[in-house]
Amino acid sequence: MGVEENKAVIRRWVEVTNAQDMDSLVELFTPDTFDHVGRRAGPDWWRQVFTFLYATLPDWQWTLDDLVAEGDRVVARLTARGTHLGSEIPFLGGIAPTGKPVAWTHHHSFRLVNGRIAEHWANRDDLGFLRQVTSSEA
Repeated sequence: MGVEENKAVIRRWVEVTNAQDMDSLVELFTPDTFDHVGRRAGPDWWRQVFTFLYATLPDWQWTLDDLVAEGDRVVARLTARGTHLGSEIPFLGGIAPTGKPVAWTHHHSFRLVNGRIAEHWANRDDLGFLRQVTSSEA
């Protein structure tokens, strides 16, 4: 697969996560895909991750801010947005839903094999998310 095809896979990842289409999401991964953030393997791990996200932020949406690729690697800079209506994301530590809108930046790196995601790494501004939901500002 070429660079443009690999970028298209990541655009599709953004599209299906925004649509909360779990079946299409897991099809984007190789059977032995490995997430270096959660240190877990397999597409069902991704189903679990996004189940947590959708329970916490039912109106979850990515904005794809930048997409760069070389060879089998693709890096996406995104902004995640949603309304804090649940507490399923583990890093929230059980913080009660606030109803506040949140937005936080993400950088995701992928390695693709034959048009599917084989590895994933991420850097997220989780502290920025926590500040937004715990702030006394409206």
